[in-house]
Order: sequence, then structure tokens, then C-alpha cells
Amino acid sequence: MSSMEKNERFCNVEAVTAQLNALIETVFGMTEQDCAVHEVERSLWRGLLALGRALMQAFFDSLGDGDEGAVVVLNGNRVVRRLEQRHRRGYRSIFGPFVLERTVYGTREDKKIEYVPLDARLQLPEGKCSYLLQEWDQALAVETPYAQVSATLERILGLAQPVDPPTSE
Repeated sequence: MSSMEKNERFCNVEAVTAQLNALIETVFGMTEQDCAVHEVERSLWRGLLALGRALMQAFFDSLGDGDEGAVVVLNGNRVVRRLEQRHRRGYRSIFGPFVLERTVYGTREDKKIEYVPLDARLQLPEGKCSYLLQEWDQALAVETPYAQVSATLERILGLAQPVDPPTSE
């Protein structure tokens, strides 16, 4: 990891720490305001979701784009090269949507992508939704229409989802 990458990672940690400290201050500030406990819970929940989002972003940022060099030898001694353009991929977690910028490998830009190191390392699902979000969607959808599941999770997580069930892309 380069010194610039270490500095960026440290800045992310500082920002997340500042966010955590602000959440702590908010909660203890509510003690002086005679807030109802359900208001404290709601504020704490929203703050924890925001903190989770910041930590997920810091996690993604710390991984970089997955670049493994100019060429990679795959199984069967097949050589693929790093394509010039990084490719964007959407990822929707319980903490909200993210966009991952990834280095990809193949034979040419207009041909099939053969290897995406970051996707492989993270064991990303084929579709955009995280496995945990899919699990929650499916658990709720067993006896409930998907549109209602989406509305329920939006109420709990503050996360709008498409009404169509998640599909692989």
C-alpha cells in the first residue's frame, strides 16, 4: 500500500471516528432535552445506519480497485490483460447503495470481461443486492407481497429498493 493510500485510509478512519463521536454527543445531548426514549432509539438507529454506511465506504475505499498488474494468468495458463477503463458496478447493501470502481481483465474492451479481482475477493453476488439484503427480502417476502417488503425495509433501514424483485445482472 502506498503512503498516499495509507493517508487516505487514515482520513477515512478519522472521518468515521468523528461521526461516531458526533453520534455519542447527540445521544448524551438528548438527555439534557428530556427526550422520550423512542426518540433516542430512532435517532440512535439512524445514526448507527449512517455510521455503518461510512464504515462500509471506508472498507471499500481501503481495498482499492483490485488492480493486479498489467497481465494476469488465469487457470489453464490463459493470459488476460488489464483493460484501460475501470468499470463501475452498483452494490446495494443494508447501509444503502454504493458504486465500486474496479479494474477488470480480458482480451479487449469490447469483449467479455474474464476476471474482476475485486469482485472475486469480495465474493460479490451476481446482481446488485448484497446477500444479506437478499436474505432479508426473501425472509419477509415468504408471506408478504414484495412491494410491501420493500416498504417495510425502507421504513426500518431508510433504504428505498426497486419494487421489482432483485435479479441478477
